[in-house]
Amino acid sequence: MQQTVQYNVEINCGPCPEGYESRIVRQLQTAFPVTGCRNTRNGLAMRLVSTRPFADGVLKDFADMVCETLTSLGIRITAGVVRLVTRQRPDPAGIFHRIQDLAAALTGLDLRPVREVPVLYFYKGLRFDLDLSARLQALQGRSETNA
Repeated sequence: MQQTVQYNVEINCGPCPEGYESRIVRQLQTAFPVTGCRNTRNGLAMRLVSTRPFADGVLKDFADMVCETLTSLGIRITAGVVRLVTRQRPDPAGIFHRIQDLAAALTGLDLRPVREVPVLYFYKGLRFDLDLSARLQALQGRSETNA
């Protein structure tokens, strides 16, 4: 059974002209597994689907490429967030969880609740890696207690 990892990306940007979504997807698909892009009220929403989780550096490269692509098309980007989509597991080691995994793999229908965890924010050329900032904060807390 092959694992799939999904990321949802929300981008706050200026208006995207009709039909540009397919151009954006084609440009991003040269380097990343973008499966879709659509206009939303605040900007654009994209979906990435992979067989394994992306490293932090890959997500940062994706954010850079999104910014470059939108800028080259004349779309002003203000902010964006990359969220990892996870399924909440009621019983992580039990037989019930294995049955749910098997049923989801066979039918393609997973009934466990969806949870989106932000993993990267980007804002006008700046990127905020939540995992890295949490590690830095923990190190600062440890160094203050040792001082």
